[in-house]
Amino acid sequence: MSVEQRQSQPTFQLPSWQPLLLAGGVLIALTLAGISWLAYTTEAATSALPGLALSLALATIAGYWLYHMPRTILWDKDQLTLIWLGRAETLALDTISDVQRRRYQLLLYRADKPLRCTFLVPNESTALLTWLEEQIPTVAMMRTATAPQALPITLSPRLTAPILTGSFAGLFGVIGGALVWTSWQQWQRGDGNADLVGMGLFGVVLLLFATLFLYMIIDGYIWRITFDDEAITLRRTLQTERYPAGEVTGLSLVTEERVVKGFSHTLYKLHLTLMDGTTLEIAPNLPSFPMDYAGAEEARLLSDVLAVLERHYRPVVRVDVEPPLVEDTRWGRPLSTLQWQIRPYDLTVTRLDYGEHHAAASTVHFLVGHSTAGAIRFRTTNGEVRISPDGRYIAIFDERLLVVFNLGTGRTYHRASRRGWLYAAVALAGEMIIIEEMRRTNAQQREQRNPISLEQPTSALRRGFGSAATGDFPSAYG
Repeated sequence: MSVEQRQSQPTFQLPSWQPLLLAGGVLIALTLAGISWLAYTTEAATSALPGLALSLALATIAGYWLYHMPRTILWDKDQLTLIWLGRAETLALDTISDVQRRRYQLLLYRADKPLRCTFLVPNESTALLTWLEEQIPTVAMMRTATAPQALPITLSPRLTAPILTGSFAGLFGVIGGALVWTSWQQWQRGDGNADLVGMGLFGVVLLLFATLFLYMIIDGYIWRITFDDEAITLRRTLQTERYPAGEVTGLSLVTEERVVKGFSHTLYKLHLTLMDGTTLEIAPNLPSFPMDYAGAEEARLLSDVLAVLERHYRPVVRVDVEPPLVEDTRWGRPLSTLQWQIRPYDLTVTRLDYGEHHAAASTVHFLVGHSTAGAIRFRTTNGEVRISPDGRYIAIFDERLLVVFNLGTGRTYHRASRRGWLYAAVALAGEMIIIEEMRRTNAQQREQRNPISLEQPTSALRRGFGSAATGDFPSAYG
């Protein structure tokens, strides 16, 4: 598939080898049918009739597929032009009522009458559907309506891999068992020789391979993957693996390039990282690679799943909290409240802004709370908070003090600003913390310090809360 601009028209172009391959298949099938017919008419060979019927059936199927295979699709503002072999049709966009994809086919419905587009590989139908979604907003809305929106989500991999593996296990088991049984019976009758020993050993080897293939089905194949609010569940034949959803600290869709017989294939996998460092690799149809694997199809499936998981499994979620809901009013009513929920560590970080006590100086408090351990309040002026995407690190700072929590190790560090300098900005990048300072007497003069590791902190960070041990940062007011 290729997408290009032709005279300012977005164009979907199917590779020319696909219709040529089908046309060649039709010609070969018709040639075999002609040979079978000649054999029947000239030599009265009735045995040629099954071959004739099979050849005509194959020619009909290939011809049908070729007839409905689009060569080019042009998009021009409010219409699509579909060009097949020997025919073309223009379709107004506002008449498209539905678009359905069936692996090797794409159906464009107009007044309940489908326009059929067939392909040799499912990647092409997926690519065409994605292209249509990019060009036509109504088709994109159809995807949004049909994509999963909430949990639970269940993925059931295709059965190509286990069927083939089971077939090999059965074939090797039957042949190996027959060889072992036959050689043993012959040996019992006194017909023992080296050939029987070799046949028996070969049968044992086949039985070992059958056992290996059977083990791959029983232990290695995942039949169902379920995502719900509580856990990620992987169901195998004899066991079930469950991973708590609340411990997910990272989600990403990754790709891998593999070359098979000179052809490059892109594999798509969903990576879920847990608190203990475990990485779950979700690739439901990877066992069927390369026999029955369509990269574009897999990318579409996993992208839809990732969109839902990011809403439900995201480690750090920002929540807008109404100020009247804040119970502790000893410092008055906050003007604005923000809260971050850190799910893997069962923590909440709440930022309470009580407004200015002087010009450009706002009283800002931070509540770091745990469901069972309670909460710690930090009082600052113009304080800010930074939370890493996986929720492992929290940095609270004002212009003179930085306090960092490493939730993975349970340790707290602090760092005071240098004499004559103030903290201007703090950022978290992985396990590194990056600090930018500004001159106290000249805010335009800034300097970025060397990044500091939060897993292997140097003397640049000291243990504990420092001067904020009582909850008051140096800038705390009142």
